Amino acid sequence: MRMLTRGDGSFAYLVPWLLSLGIGLLAILIRLSIGPLTIDDAYITFRYARNVAAGVGFVYNPNQHVLGTTTPLWTLLLAVGDHLGLGSLPKIALAVGATADGVTTFLLFWLARRLDLPTTWAGLVSLLFAGSAASIAFTTGGMETPLFIMWVISAVLADVDDRPTLAGTASALATLTRPEGILVTALIIGRRLLTDQRKPWRIALINLALLAPWIAFAFMYFGSPIPQSMDAKAVVYSSSDPLANAKWLLVQLGLPGLSVSETVVLPTAYDVGLFLGRIVLVVGIAALPRLVRFVRRRPETLPAVAFAPALALAYAIAGFRNVMLFHWYLVPLVPFYLLGFTAFLRLLTRHRAWLFRAGSAILLMSWMALGLNLWRNPSQSPFRPLGTVLVREDAYIAAAQFLAPQLKPGDVVALPEIGAFGYHTSVNVLDTVGLVSPIATRYYPLPLQYQGHALPADLVRDARPNYIVSIDVFLQNPLTMAPWFIKDYHLIKVIDAPFPAWNAREVYVYQRVN
Repeated sequence: MRMLTRGDGSFAYLVPWLLSLGIGLLAILIRLSIGPLTIDDAYITFRYARNVAAGVGFVYNPNQHVLGTTTPLWTLLLAVGDHLGLGSLPKIALAVGATADGVTTFLLFWLARRLDLPTTWAGLVSLLFAGSAASIAFTTGGMETPLFIMWVISAVLADVDDRPTLAGTASALATLTRPEGILVTALIIGRRLLTDQRKPWRIALINLALLAPWIAFAFMYFGSPIPQSMDAKAVVYSSSDPLANAKWLLVQLGLPGLSVSETVVLPTAYDVGLFLGRIVLVVGIAALPRLVRFVRRRPETLPAVAFAPALALAYAIAGFRNVMLFHWYLVPLVPFYLLGFTAFLRLLTRHRAWLFRAGSAILLMSWMALGLNLWRNPSQSPFRPLGTVLVREDAYIAAAQFLAPQLKPGDVVALPEIGAFGYHTSVNVLDTVGLVSPIATRYYPLPLQYQGHALPADLVRDARPNYIVSIDVFLQNPLTMAPWFIKDYHLIKVIDAPFPAWNAREVYVYQRVN
């Protein structure tokens, strides 16, 4: 206790600890109070975890060794929780993710302090992250995002504090959680190569020791450590605009947290975000010389300063290779974005009255809230009942419950969205997008008569699945009007699924009758 007090016996040194711990606890309580709102993509990893826990193997479909998830560590953690009977996988994911966000909020406070922000401003950074709807959405959504962010923040903070063992461990665990984690490892090793010729090798060896077992297993079990889902997304979700990712990153600079769904109902939001993003980018470029001087003076801060720009640049370059930028990819940028903007705001108000500084902080929080979309759908704002949130997922779950009594061993169900349906059944799934079914990628890119990511008619004709379950916008000509489809497949169930973002209305269930 003596170390935490001043010479006069006061507890002033306790204030930062109590503040950071309190805000971290707040972050956990916010997420737990909302409860699991699992999105479709998270269910894919859940089915892998369930199969691992049940002894079926690290597979989505039994006896099909296809790596269709990009997050092996998250999958194994969930599998352990499932095997121990700690609850349903959505609840386990929420508990682990909320705890990770609480730890991140705590560490973010101390990273801000290491970057020379005073206690009040560091508290603002962590408070903004605790209430960040972009973070909350995908933590309650069951994604691996909070665990990845926790490892990244841990790694850069450990490096700032000159703890190479901890930095190496956290960066390796980040890579096992998401492939992008290799970037933080590269930045830490690169920085140390420039400033310390000895310690980088300890970090490199730790990464090798932790990553090698998974890489060896993936080669033996799947044939490659590169997830099939990454290859499939590059083929199926290709964009005609190579600058699409760069534009969306600019939009996020202007209106952080703005989702694709919001731009459908509010098309001007995208343009406003793009305009504001360009202003933010110009301001950032203008501040670059000052930032460079800071890093030269404090070289240990380079990974913390450079991670977000490097990740954003990598995503922008990926757009030229037809890699689509999904919304949860952007959440790891949020804590660094908050650090940068809070530091900039403090610089502007350094010599102003406290009332002006408080007003500026409130303005920052309000501006952040302008672009935040917690519920991932414009028709489902935070002011609507929670039960209206997951329209697509609920429809696919209803389809699974409808089909479950009539499914037979050996039946195959074809779907373009395999998450919620696949988790709520054990049937063999033909993923028409190819995330877990490599054969599907042979049928892409689709002919010009298709719009968006429709079911390929040739795939359905060749594979002849027993059932087809799909939201209406993915069922298009030439599939639905093909004479063989009309003859062989009958519509047996229609489930309401109003999803304005895609102009979708219903989920259809077809059965092969011939």
